Amino acid sequence: MDGYITLNSSLLASQNLNVIQINLDAPPTFTRNTDKGRPDLTVCSQPLIEETENWEVLEEPSFTDHQFIQTNVKTTITSHTFKSQEDINNFISHLQVTIIEACNKVFKIKSQPIIETPVWWTNKLESNKKRIRALRRRTQRSHQNERTVRKLFWKAEAKKHVKEVRRTKSSGWKDLCTKATNPYVKHFKSVQPSQLSVLLNASPEGGHQKIAQDILDQIFPYPTTTTSTNHHLTTYPDDCPHSRQKK
Repeated sequence: MDGYITLNSSLLASQNLNVIQINLDAPPTFTRNTDKGRPDLTVCSQPLIEETENWEVLEEPSFTDHQFIQTNVKTTITSHTFKSQEDINNFISHLQVTIIEACNKVFKIKSQPIIETPVWWTNKLESNKKRIRALRRRTQRSHQNERTVRKLFWKAEAKKHVKEVRRTKSSGWKDLCTKATNPYVKHFKSVQPSQLSVLLNASPEGGHQKIAQDILDQIFPYPTTTTSTNHHLTTYPDDCPHSRQKK
């Protein structure tokens, strides 16, 4: 128990929190058979602990080994009169912003990945996908005598759907590349960054031939210096022929 208190004391000190003083005359907060104690602690910040009036263990049944704890905090209630509907709207907006900011500080926010619909995906493919799923559910729920026939029909329709998806994806990509006015947007997301470096200073206009020419100009630039066409030939006398006597 001492190690537990020591561990939590270091944690509370790091978060600038304090433990509300426990009323020693209060009943135990934990009861199990013959075991009784007060392991439950109430933690709050220093400004809030100064506003705490009472800490009390309730005798109401909690249906667990731990009892309910009631903490009373002093509050100052002030009345406010709104003169117009605009004042009410401004107060409500301010209240909503305050609640949202408090929730953002307390609750952990998980970022949900946004999945964009592909440009080649059509309403026909979406309805066909739902139809294939419905056929699968009917196959799983069908009677044993009809399940084999329904499964074959479902598999055949699923194969047709996969072929249609592949064909639409290929044709949709071709249409996107053909109709695009700016070729440096979505088309080059599948290209490696090292390949995009050659298009850094190029103009994002033109067709595929101009893009290919820009790439070739960056990779194989024109030479800045011209080589001389005059060649100087140096001739040397022929070696003496070998004879059989020298051998």
